[in-house]
Amino acid sequence: RETSRLARQPSRTGRPDDSEVLMLTFLTGLLLTAVIAVALYAFGVFNTPYSDALRVTFYLLLVRLILSMWFGIGNQPYQGYDPTMGAAK
Repeated sequence: RETSRLARQPSRTGRPDDSEVLMLTFLTGLLLTAVIAVALYAFGVFNTPYSDALRVTFYLLLVRLILSMWFGIGNQPYQGYDPTMGAAK
């Protein structure tokens, strides 16, 4: 019985599949790098005529970063992986 869309499925080796966790970690790190780079341009560290557009882009990327962290940390299934479940039969 699956409790969540992000429920961990056992792989062929019997261990849980962490590919979704690794991809979400990679996405969050990539978004954090983009937020830092765009913030440097948007708030005047580098001279550019597009500072208003970059400021809007910065805020949009910041929202996406917060959402990816929310789904990565806060949206966990209630029932965790239990290797002993069903083993006592």
